[in-house]
Amino acid sequence: MMTLLISLALMNGCMVGLSRTLNGRLGQYLGPFRASFSNHIFGFLLLTLYIYPTWTEMSFDWRAEASWPMYMGGVFGALFVAVNSYVFPRLGSTQSALLVMSGQMLTALFIDCVSRNHFPSYGQGIGMLALFVGVAWNKFLGQSKIRTENTSPAGNKSPLLYVVSRREESGSHE
Repeated sequence: MMTLLISLALMNGCMVGLSRTLNGRLGQYLGPFRASFSNHIFGFLLLTLYIYPTWTEMSFDWRAEASWPMYMGGVFGALFVAVNSYVFPRLGSTQSALLVMSGQMLTALFIDCVSRNHFPSYGQGIGMLALFVGVAWNKFLGQSKIRTENTSPAGNKSPLLYVVSRREESGSHE
């Protein structure tokens, strides 16, 4: 069972990374808030198609035991997509992912400390330190020459996208 849960969590992480990339690109065309809006509309439609066959069997009571702050997850999710759509194309995939993961880890650690009333373990502290070292390394020491010199006319600093766009312009598909 634990292997399945770990596999699902890793797959979910891959989907988040792919989602960030796609939303960042969409944000370049539509702007961050329109990209977030379209992202949530398509997500809503997909969930509606998934849930609709069992709609009559479901009971959704707004007066359920959940308090109103628990519904704020949707607000935070929409803001996450909008902010990410703005930041991702400007910082790049690695830097954005490292910073988002750092924020997620800090928040998770804080929530665990408050809800379980205990301080982080040495392992958690070392993990957070390693994450921050990775962010600093990527930001200050890991910048390669190819990343800063090869920019496309659109201002995209991704070497891969630069090469692809240059090939499309020249008509070369080697």
